Amino acid sequence: MSVSWIVDCLSTFALCILIIGVAIPRVQLLAYRKNLLDKPAKRKVHKAPTPRLGGTTFLPALMLSFTIVVAVNIVTRQGELLAEVASESLPLASVFCALILSYILGVVDDIRGVGYHLKFIAQSISVLIIIFSGVELSGLRTQLLLASWPQWTVVPLTALAMVFIINAINLIDGIDGLASGLCILSFVCYGIAFVFCSQNIYALLSFAFVGVLIPFFYYNVFGTQRKRKIFMGDTGSLTLGMMLCFLNIKLTQMPQDSLPHINKYLLAALPLMIPCFDVMRVFAYRLLHGNNPFLPDNNHIHHLLIRTGLSERTTMITLILSSALLTLTNVMLCNDLGVMLLLAADITLWIVVNIIIYLLVKRKEKRTNNSLIEQQ
Repeated sequence: MSVSWIVDCLSTFALCILIIGVAIPRVQLLAYRKNLLDKPAKRKVHKAPTPRLGGTTFLPALMLSFTIVVAVNIVTRQGELLAEVASESLPLASVFCALILSYILGVVDDIRGVGYHLKFIAQSISVLIIIFSGVELSGLRTQLLLASWPQWTVVPLTALAMVFIINAINLIDGIDGLASGLCILSFVCYGIAFVFCSQNIYALLSFAFVGVLIPFFYYNVFGTQRKRKIFMGDTGSLTLGMMLCFLNIKLTQMPQDSLPHINKYLLAALPLMIPCFDVMRVFAYRLLHGNNPFLPDNNHIHHLLIRTGLSERTTMITLILSSALLTLTNVMLCNDLGVMLLLAADITLWIVVNIIIYLLVKRKEKRTNNSLIEQQ
């Protein structure tokens, strides 16, 4: 990465931090004035009405900072950024269109509410826009030894994977700092990977989203002390999910020799494993209990950890550190163990950990019930 690219990345990163830092207090004020608050409920962990429009600042901050950096490059006649924007114009245009559609869907959902049927349709349209620009999982069939499958399966397989990732990010947003912290980790991983792949425009977008999320994380996690807490809402989680699934699939399209020490498919999946594994477990749990898999409940991994007695803050830190440790361990062991063996080990570990957490929850609930009986 040349000096000009480093300057562009740092500039976009800094501008995103500045814009979000200025915008969030004003969005909070608007949310209180218009009563656009997320009120406490049985399945929610917060205790006081909280503004839920933090995510409305994400996409405008990204687009404004990106536009300013491009404009500066035009004025100063720096050609590297402009050349890469031109070469990647179709994927970039498609992802910004998809982000705008996701943004509109999220705003409507945060203000008025949207049913899961309409969400699924809107998400499908958004991901198809990206897929038809050439961003698809074209090599995954060979990776999974499914090369005999017909070529037409690539589009539905990619669409399914993208919608799955978007909803995984949306559903993991259950406690302060968890979704934003996991997304910061994911964007950092993708940014570093794109630097090694010499795809600097996607590295710039990755680090820009880190700049978007850092000030939001501060308000979301530490805002309680100054009564300035804010949630990202569906606008934020859908925006983050759309960008992450786009970068995820772009990373799988990079030449494998640009990432010689790790399988590109594994690297793309690692930062998102905890949200994705959690969605699969929750959906299976709902189906086994005869519930609608698309209706919310309080059986996500963060809910279970809180029910074992951990605080929200400890739960958030535990899951983010677990994701970082999982990613680092897989990267270090990839060449020695191979992708399929590592994936099998990750799934086995996830199952074992969930069983342990479930047993701890049952043990605590039993103790609580015994204490109530003794008091009576």
